[in-house]
Amino acid sequence: MSDPFKVICIDAKNRPKQIPAHLWVEQDKAYTVIGAARLPLAGNKIGLKLEELDISQCFPYEWFMSERFRLMAEDEMEAYDSVSELIEETLGEELIEA
Repeated sequence: MSDPFKVICIDAKNRPKQIPAHLWVEQDKAYTVIGAARLPLAGNKIGLKLEELDISQCFPYEWFMSERFRLMAEDEMEAYDSVSELIEETLGEELIEA
């Protein structure tokens, strides 16, 4: 994976009961993304691994859905580059700019 980058939780609602409260994300809190994967069983959405919370033992919820987060405002261009690399690595595709 490319370098870790920071995200902010924008949606901490609807915690699955398989994930203990102490391992769940908090609204408006910053987290460090250390891994990502395309999740075929979730409609090919992107799942994120966070440095601060390890839910790998909470099957079937081993990843946090990327829709729950936004990139941090600081260093947005650097984060965009990291996300672009991550998408390319995860999906095997180049990011197409609009």
